[in-house]
Amino acid sequence: MLLQGDEGYYSREVEFQGDKFRIREMTETERAGAEALNDELLQLQREQNELLRREKAGDNLTDADYNRMNAIGREAQALRRQHIDLIVAAGVVGWSDKRECTPEAVVLLPPMTKTFLAREVDKDSVLGYAEADFLPLPRTP
Repeated sequence: MLLQGDEGYYSREVEFQGDKFRIREMTETERAGAEALNDELLQLQREQNELLRREKAGDNLTDADYNRMNAIGREAQALRRQHIDLIVAAGVVGWSDKRECTPEAVVLLPPMTKTFLAREVDKDSVLGYAEADFLPLPRTP
């Protein structure tokens, strides 16, 4: 039996399009990095929503506003890619391919594969309601 942190540890195997991948949950540090990127993405979405709200309300947006909307789209796409790459680089520790599985190699996987794997790693990294159900409720004074 392998424990978290042991060489070769993985939490489970997943399959995608005929390939098998070994994944593990992210550490608290890795999770914090992913959450920081997600917070940046949410801030961009809020900024874009505000510009869209102004446009819908009939405000006259300037060329700079429209340029900012386009820039936000590009920045958000780049952040999404960084977010997915961070998660898969941390959480994918093996695969059925004969090439060595390294974080540098994992980020070269096709986008659809990385998106699937990022979701699976994220599932293993966060306690859901069912898993957290055994935790005692906090005491109130």
